[in-house]
Amino acid sequence: MGEIGFLTGDKRSATVRAQGDTRVARLSRAGFEQVAERYPGALALVTRRLLERLHRTQLSRAVRSSHLFRSLDEGVLNDLEAELELIVAPGGETLFRQGEPGDSLYIVISGMVRVVVQCQDGKQRLVAECGAGETVGEMA
Repeated sequence: MGEIGFLTGDKRSATVRAQGDTRVARLSRAGFEQVAERYPGALALVTRRLLERLHRTQLSRAVRSSHLFRSLDEGVLNDLEAELELIVAPGGETLFRQGEPGDSLYIVISGMVRVVVQCQDGKQRLVAECGAGETVGEMA
């Protein structure tokens, strides 16, 4: 718990409260840095694993917030989540083009994508702008 703030030094993004008597171990940032100094590969390994966990959390939230999927039962949501692949698309990058096979459905996790169509006259027309929780590519 608390791994993102731990890695970035940012403020906590959630409150964690014990539901009953609970035992947890605490690793201070200073303590971790001392170990990482002696074992440089440790920081890279922990960072990679924490980023993987962050990505899984983002994917889970995306599936559960999507209008398309949120009414499904928990087992189905878990199975869908396991099949998702996180893609980071820099601004301006094309996810897919008009006329390509419809082999994937995309759920926007953060940011925004624009859906455009190529008209007969060669001009492009904006059809939609989709933000977090919305899906793209489902028509094909």
